[in-house]
Amino acid sequence: MDRDMIPLCDALNALPGTRTLFCCSGHGRGNPGEFYVLMGASNARSMRRVCRAFDVYGLKDCAASSPYMLEAEAGFWALRGNEVSLRVSNPWVDTLKAPARKKEFGRIIKRLKEDRP
Repeated sequence: MDRDMIPLCDALNALPGTRTLFCCSGHGRGNPGEFYVLMGASNARSMRRVCRAFDVYGLKDCAASSPYMLEAEAGFWALRGNEVSLRVSNPWVDTLKAPARKKEFGRIIKRLKEDRP
């Protein structure tokens, strides 16, 4: 696992019914679309929290960035019971240097921990 992804994956895995399956931080190489997290989710409330956390309009200083894409992915990963496979990606994250990426992930982690209905 990419070292800078550990806190983000830990926050996602802490949500009820959510588990990360694969991730890539993009490594700052500038390859579009390389940052992504793939997760299995079986809890609707947790899925809403994930959607809110990655909502670019809710994050400060992201107006010039490309939005996070959250999409359902089917067929490839071994899912449990009633899990849905979700993939979050954003090519902009790949252009960030390590300190900026850490700050970006920190904002998302903070939003993941907010338990609003």
